[in-house]
Amino acid sequence: MNECMLATVTAECPSGNSVTAGSPDLTTTGAVTCTVCGAEASTDKHPKSGEVFISVTFGPLGKSDGFLEHKVTSYSLVPLDDKLRPIDIQTMVDNAASSTVAADADKLYITHVPSNSGGIGSNCCAKTLHTISMFGTKPTGLSKVMVVAKSGTGTSAKTLPWGWTSPEIVDQASGSIQATTGTVTLTFASETDASSAASDPKIYVLLIKAIANAITGLSESDIIITKVAQGTARRLTDSENDGERRLSTLSLIVDYTIVTKSVTIDETPFTASDFMTSLKSAATALGASSLSTALNDQNFGTPTVGATSTSTVAGAPTGTASFAASQAMSAFALVMASVMTLWDLFN
Repeated sequence: MNECMLATVTAECPSGNSVTAGSPDLTTTGAVTCTVCGAEASTDKHPKSGEVFISVTFGPLGKSDGFLEHKVTSYSLVPLDDKLRPIDIQTMVDNAASSTVAADADKLYITHVPSNSGGIGSNCCAKTLHTISMFGTKPTGLSKVMVVAKSGTGTSAKTLPWGWTSPEIVDQASGSIQATTGTVTLTFASETDASSAASDPKIYVLLIKAIANAITGLSESDIIITKVAQGTARRLTDSENDGERRLSTLSLIVDYTIVTKSVTIDETPFTASDFMTSLKSAATALGASSLSTALNDQNFGTPTVGATSTSTVAGAPTGTASFAASQAMSAFALVMASVMTLWDLFN
């Protein structure tokens, strides 16, 4: 994404830094020339002190001469401290790292979202094109969140060192809302299809869209996918050995949480048919061709929609704050914030 950076930038090690391999501070004013448009962040929707649920909706990445969504692979939500530096969170769970976090850890879930060039119909900002959320244990020192764009995957990926930033985040601790957890199981035609789906970076967003579309009145910003794992299912009984055959891994087990005060979630929140219709539609819209093929395989099984469990949580969301389509970066912010090392930026 060279179009989004000045040709030459400088950076320096933070004063008193003791973090090995930490990110430097970007010191060039106006170094990043792109931002997402129409960004709008919720206040903390989790009413319990020490917990956080924040959603940001935003449009495509762009600059004064047009959008650059086609250059983006995905977007991330980065927690920042009061000096606008990224917070290192050992218990953060995202699309790629969930297996590295202990099961009993106080987790923070952050869902990465894929680019969506097909969702841009004109030169106007599609400000609800993306929804990205952070849910779980509030990081120590959390002050703001930042939306950053990434191009590429793996070791060749490039991440912009700055992005749109939210206002100060205030920890909520009053009122009450309903928190609902549920599970849906997808059974693929082959273990290869199930494995590919589990590792596809678009699967989280597709599932969020499918659940939101299958439950009347629910918003994508009310949903967080807490786990997607290739599961197991018993095969047919082996008559020769008079016992069960080996476990297969055709299934994908999806755990989700819904936090809302505006929608009543039934014990059976949606039908398998409605969910599949929504999931297939989302896969087509986001260009997830491999997933779309797998979902439409004639041997794809009917999803199993598990019964939900709903509890009342002390506290209530306080609304949504609206912000300008893009925020100009101050010299201070540029000095104090960086998401990656210079090596990541220039290599």
